[in-house]
Amino acid sequence: MNCPLKLSFRIQLLVLSVLGVLLSCETKKVQETETDPAKIRITKHNVEQVLKQYGEEHKDSIISIETPYGIIKAVLYTKTPLHRASFIRLINKGYFDSADFYRLVPAMVIQGGHLDKRRMGLENYEIPHEIDPRWFHKRGALAMAHRDESEGSSPYDFYIVQGSVFREDSVRSINKDTGYPLLLKQLKTYTTVGGVPHLDYHYTVFGEVIEGLNLVDSIAAEPLEENTEHPKNRIPIRITIP
Repeated sequence: MNCPLKLSFRIQLLVLSVLGVLLSCETKKVQETETDPAKIRITKHNVEQVLKQYGEEHKDSIISIETPYGIIKAVLYTKTPLHRASFIRLINKGYFDSADFYRLVPAMVIQGGHLDKRRMGLENYEIPHEIDPRWFHKRGALAMAHRDESEGSSPYDFYIVQGSVFREDSVRSINKDTGYPLLLKQLKTYTTVGGVPHLDYHYTVFGEVIEGLNLVDSIAAEPLEENTEHPKNRIPIRITIP
C-alpha cells in the first residue's frame, strides 16, 4: 500500500536534484558572463578594468584590413594597451566585419568604422587617451578618432595617416603650439617621410601600417561627393586577426 508513496517521494527527490543541477549551471553561466571581459558590457565606470583584463587575455597585435584594393596590415602598439584591447575586442565581436572607409581627407587621413546611424545598441564608452610623444602622426600611423570636446577616444572610429612632407620651419611652428618638446625623430620623419603633425597630442596613435601603405594612397584618391569628405562609392572593409 505504501509503494506508490515511496515512488512518488523518490521522483520528487529526482526532480529536485535535476533542478538543482540546472540552477547551478545557470548560476555559473551568469557568473561567467559577469566576469568575462568579452561579454560584460563596457561603461564609462568599468572601461579601464574591463579593457585591461581583456588585453591580458588577448595578446594579438597584428591586424588585416581587407579593402577593394587589397589587404592593409598593421601592428597595434603594446604601449597603448587600452586602445589595443578595445580594437581587438571589437574585431572579435565582428564590429568591423562590414565597416567602411567613409571619410577621406587627401594628404591627411582616411577614416574607417561605421556612420552614426549604424551604431544602434552599441556600448557607450570612451577609451582614456594614451598619448605618447613616441607615437606620432607619421605617414602610415593608425590612430583613434574622438568627438569634439570628448575626454577620450571613440572606440568605433579609427583613421590611417596618409600625410604629406613638411618643411622644418613648419613642423617647428606647429609643434610650438602643442606645448610639448619636438623630438628629433618627429622632425626628421615629418620632413622626409611625411605625416600630419598638427594632429599630435590631440589623438591617440596606437599602431602603424606595416604592409599595404600604397593602398592608403589609392583609397585617399577616390572621388568624393560634392562639397563633402565622403567617397562617392562605398569603400567596404573587413578587419580580421590573421
